[in-house]
Amino acid sequence: MTGRFLIPVLCVVITVLLVAVVTVEIMTATHTFWYEQRLAPTVVLLQGARLYQGPSIEAPLFSCIYGPLSYLMYLPAALIGNRKVFYYCASGMSMVFLALPALLVYFDYRKQIQARSLAACMVGFFTLIVCLSPIAHVGSLVSADAPAIGFASLCALKLFPLDTSSPRRTAWWSSLFLALSVACKQNMLFLALPILVLLGLRPQGRRILSWYIPAAFVWTISLLLLFRVIYGDFGGIIFNNVIIPRRWPLDRHRILDGARFLYQAWLSPAFVAGGLLAIGYLSPFASSPQRVRECCLRPLFLAGCALTLLPISLMTFAAAGGTDNSFAHLMYFFSLSILVLSLELLSAYPSASKPESAVVYWQTIASVLILIATAQLKLSPFSVRQAFGQSPADTAYSFLKTHGDEVYFPTYPVSTYLATGHFVHAEWGIMNRILGGRPPSAADVWKFAPPGARLLAYPPGGRRVLIRYMAPHQIRTRADGLDGFEVYMIERPGS
Repeated sequence: MTGRFLIPVLCVVITVLLVAVVTVEIMTATHTFWYEQRLAPTVVLLQGARLYQGPSIEAPLFSCIYGPLSYLMYLPAALIGNRKVFYYCASGMSMVFLALPALLVYFDYRKQIQARSLAACMVGFFTLIVCLSPIAHVGSLVSADAPAIGFASLCALKLFPLDTSSPRRTAWWSSLFLALSVACKQNMLFLALPILVLLGLRPQGRRILSWYIPAAFVWTISLLLLFRVIYGDFGGIIFNNVIIPRRWPLDRHRILDGARFLYQAWLSPAFVAGGLLAIGYLSPFASSPQRVRECCLRPLFLAGCALTLLPISLMTFAAAGGTDNSFAHLMYFFSLSILVLSLELLSAYPSASKPESAVVYWQTIASVLILIATAQLKLSPFSVRQAFGQSPADTAYSFLKTHGDEVYFPTYPVSTYLATGHFVHAEWGIMNRILGGRPPSAADVWKFAPPGARLLAYPPGGRRVLIRYMAPHQIRTRADGLDGFEVYMIERPGS
């Protein structure tokens, strides 16, 4: 089989396997014990209940330490009536957010590159974001990371070409995406640094910069007014998004663990990038240094964005104790820089030339190797059975529908609301206050606890903070239908 047919066939096979991996990842995501913790704020908004509040606790607490726009982004999925379809669509939206920048890249290069070559590079990019655990993590779960990454990548891509004839339009679009990204997750504010450096050092970029700063100011004010109208309590937003995260304790010993994890996660994309750089070095594509700089500028800028996010990612890992989502932002930018580098090489080489074929073959071979290493784990019989099996959230929802609020499930606030019709404190809502140095009082906790609850149930894993308020002696018991849960007797004050 010649390369003319081999590459398209391999691309189709890889695409089918990637769809299978994504499907299993999304279905498995609902089994994660903190899945509903991230989804709850969107449901709270849809029901018109109060989400953000200051130091005084006047409503159930939820985990809302990320940008207020992130909870609005998943509202379309929350409109779906079926509970499980709602979960799957919400997770699917995360993958859509990650795919949007690739769609923009596709339209930028589709007239310069043959369809076969372009497809191989796009498949290579999606192989990375599906198989790299940090990116796959945020692409299958509901989180602020996915929309923040998508908007930040669009912000960076819209800056090019710098010699545009419409600097005002470039500035307004790019600054809009930057503002949207920061409004989803606060750490994206650090991307302003490489943007200012790029625009300030390039003569063509200074024309864009003259419009960029005022445009960013206008978008920021507009978003703040929008949040003021939707959420009402602007002071509560500042308290949850700024004050509480700043007070989280920092475990400096975990920075080394984060660096080790990042090193392991970086091996696959570094392998792909190394091959592309070797092809570019061994097959010079232009005698003009100016042409070389033009081809390298865009991928270098994206890689620079990834490096800019490295320090804050390590700090977030050490403070919040996260793993995958702490590094997803910089890993995504690095993967996007690899995609753009391969397309820049293809656009520089003559069609059907040996270097052009080398780039296509390398992208395809790398995709096959990475997918083989990943699919045997993510598509194993055990992973597939787990994905299609009953999740702990399903168990909690069914139990609540049958027994009412007899059992308190603090890690499943969405199932609790859908089954009983009322909101209660979420585990992470209490945890964030404690980590931020503003622990709620016992009266605040009991005020919004299920009034008829006798038992407190947790799935395996994760921190447990409500137990210190509601079951301080941790008296274990059993409940029919809650196999796999750790169940404790609730000890009410004065009982």
